[in-house]
Amino acid sequence: MKVTLSKEVTLHTAVTYMKIKKNVVRSDIQEYLNGKRFDNNLINKRIDAYLKEIEILDEYGQLTGLGERVRNTALLPTYEEGKYRIWYTENDDYFGRKILYFRRETPQEYQPKRDRTIDSEPLSFEENNFLIPVKERNSENNFTEFYLLNKDLYMVYDNNRNRVNINLVLEDEKRVLCYFSGLIGKDCSIKSQPVEREEKLNEIIYEILPDWNKENERLRIRFEEVADEKGRKSFEIQQYPCKWKDFSGHIDSVKLMPFDKENAVVWRNHLLISKIRDSYLSTEDFQNTAEDINEEAAFEDYRDRLEIPSQENILKKQSKDNLVYWHLNAPMDLNPNTMFNIEHAITLLKDESTSFSEIIQKIGVSLNNELVVFYDRYIIDDKQQKAVAAFMRSVNANKKIIITDMSQNKSSFIEKNCKDIRMRDFNQGIFSGPKAHDRYLIVVSNGKTKVWVITSSLMDKIIFPKNKDIDADISGKVKGNVTITPIDEKDLDKDLSNFVKGAKNGK
Repeated sequence: MKVTLSKEVTLHTAVTYMKIKKNVVRSDIQEYLNGKRFDNNLINKRIDAYLKEIEILDEYGQLTGLGERVRNTALLPTYEEGKYRIWYTENDDYFGRKILYFRRETPQEYQPKRDRTIDSEPLSFEENNFLIPVKERNSENNFTEFYLLNKDLYMVYDNNRNRVNINLVLEDEKRVLCYFSGLIGKDCSIKSQPVEREEKLNEIIYEILPDWNKENERLRIRFEEVADEKGRKSFEIQQYPCKWKDFSGHIDSVKLMPFDKENAVVWRNHLLISKIRDSYLSTEDFQNTAEDINEEAAFEDYRDRLEIPSQENILKKQSKDNLVYWHLNAPMDLNPNTMFNIEHAITLLKDESTSFSEIIQKIGVSLNNELVVFYDRYIIDDKQQKAVAAFMRSVNANKKIIITDMSQNKSSFIEKNCKDIRMRDFNQGIFSGPKAHDRYLIVVSNGKTKVWVITSSLMDKIIFPKNKDIDADISGKVKGNVTITPIDEKDLDKDLSNFVKGAKNGK
């Protein structure tokens, strides 16, 4: 998760006397401690004497604790004091009172102008401070963090103010990156490089999102049908707005879940009705669709208590002039015997064990075929592609084609491992109108075309043992009822039928 927060910060300016400790990057010392030596041994002896003087080496020439830290990090604590002009925050909601930049001033006596005031009382600062990275004409800082040794500072105040912009970017649980922009004074432009801050993303998330569910790593929200329809269907909202302290910003994406069980029922029913509104559902399709929605990760906390709604109850709440009513009623009104050869339909029952080879044998696919075409809109991830590859291996055919939505493809398994299977994108040159909703197995044998319609995705409904390659003869457990029914070739989707005719003729 990535959070970006922004605000404008006011920097006050003053002149003061400070004693500081800063960690300066000394790569030259680090290289020497790690074995680099000069040809002139006199130089090496003088360096050793200097390192003993600053307590990196002890009197016997061995590394001290400080020496170990410098060898590992190249950061050498360095002390200095003098007169400085400082830029600092005052009563800031995030920084408090902190020095964010300083510049050395000349030591001559300082004469305040009329727009400057001297405070006879010291101002107390935090010990730990840091420098905003800037680009100056005559200097380049080789440190960022520094510590005040005299935290109570007497100040000569300027009445000038600088306003700079700050972006806090939180990308993991341990750090925050601060990006500043603007000017410090009139001649210092701020660099785009970040300053790292010690923070914990999780702790800030709980403040930003009080309804954040830690176990599921999702935001609990109350479902509102009219609000952000896309986010409610995908269980994720992009660029989610948020506030923290006096910052405002956004989270790049937030996964969602229902606020409570009652809300989960309303949400699940909304998604189910959306599915019904899009296509006709038989009684079996209705059951399988509701089960699939219940399996969504967003419903994990409520799954055991989410009963499958009855088709009758859904119908009672629908008026006869809407799509939901007709999409549920129409399949029941059809006389299936006029469309299907019901005698040869098979049903895979929930919790049944079967393999793809057994399924192909049950539905009566012949042993020698010229062409097999499998149509399913969603053969897009590794699991689905491995399963459909095993399914196609159970059908003996000279030419094998899978038609799916390649624009959503997340896997290259078939492309890399199954040279005998051709993948076709249903967005390109196959459908002239709406895409077919059902799944189809189409087999051409001895010039004749046989078609089977499948109520649910076999690739998702059959669960195979973990840590095993999916093979045509390996048995898996059926997750929900699936019916495979032969239909007349003339009842096949016209665009699919035209595609099969072209494939038969070698196109």
